[in-house]
Amino acid sequence: MYPPKQAVRYIISGGSAALVHLVLLYTLTDLFGLWYLASLIIAFVFAVITGFTLQKLWTFNNKDLDSIHLQTTYYLIAVVANLALNAAGVYILVSKLHMWYMLAQVIMLGLIAVANFFTYKHIIFK
Repeated sequence: MYPPKQAVRYIISGGSAALVHLVLLYTLTDLFGLWYLASLIIAFVFAVITGFTLQKLWTFNNKDLDSIHLQTTYYLIAVVANLALNAAGVYILVSKLHMWYMLAQVIMLGLIAVANFFTYKHIIFK
């Protein structure tokens, strides 16, 4: 099984990135009046930067700078796939199931987070 310390760090790092994402999503949508999908994309970019930094350096204790370009490339591929899945999932939950966009985002972030742990641990930051 995975070290509990690493799992806890993953949850804290991911939670921090998710918090950045949710605060920006809410602020851009409700306070600045942007369309929720446009806000989602902007918030996602800032969350990705937060997530990569915390996951690489703290969660997986990967200080290797020689492979950072490859790790960044893999991470960005995963992020683009996540963004597509996230936007599609939020869109379906909001427009088809009439769910509040913030609840839809929390659900999608949770689903994506579980899959990402294994991707990050075994492929990107191994």
